[in-house]
Amino acid sequence: MPGRLLSDLVNATRAEAGHSLSPAMGVNDVGTITYLINRTQNELAYSYDWPNLQIDRDITLVAHQRYYQYPDDMPFEQVGHMWVQLNAVWNIIEYGIYPEHFAIWNSDLGFISWPVQRWMHNYDSNLFECWPIPSQQGNLRLRGFKEIPELRDPSDECIMDPTMIVLFTAAELLARENAKDGPMKLQKAQAYLRRLQTRQTAHKRRPFVIGGGGTGDMKQPRIGIDYIPPGYGSGPARP
Repeated sequence: MPGRLLSDLVNATRAEAGHSLSPAMGVNDVGTITYLINRTQNELAYSYDWPNLQIDRDITLVAHQRYYQYPDDMPFEQVGHMWVQLNAVWNIIEYGIYPEHFAIWNSDLGFISWPVQRWMHNYDSNLFECWPIPSQQGNLRLRGFKEIPELRDPSDECIMDPTMIVLFTAAELLARENAKDGPMKLQKAQAYLRRLQTRQTAHKRRPFVIGGGGTGDMKQPRIGIDYIPPGYGSGPARP
């Protein structure tokens, strides 16, 4: 198994592709291999939900504040779930704020209430909106996946499985060269990917979609429908 440094991945890719490991002979292809390694890791990172890359981040909700910043390491595209804390219990909130919700609590008119029930990305500001606007301070929890850092310097560390990255990168190099063993290398990469997914996902997690749900998800109790938390339903109020 290759090391996780970019320099290790470059050398391992050369070896898998049958290229010379001599620094003098391989200096001209370092840039190409580095580019392919970065593109490969991004494609694999965003094509699958990797449990080892999953993170939770907490945000403090502020009374009368409608919009919030995403955590630095979890932009909108990486967010999968959000929960609001009510009496030490985390309750899932759903994605999407539509006109019918404003008929209940119109955020444009400054209506506030508690608890927060929905969220939505605002593309103009790159912030996310909470509905209704919270009438008190509270806690919000986001669950998603780490951003994949670009590998630039030889000492940069890859946070994904290095063998998977190397095998797919080498398979592309061989395909460019019309090498006979290119298809075999791709088959090895795909087989390794399947084994890795099996080891990482078996009995560990459920797939999800933006806003919650997904195959195998347990139904979440809905605030105000399946149960009534203390203080809920006191009516909309103006700041």
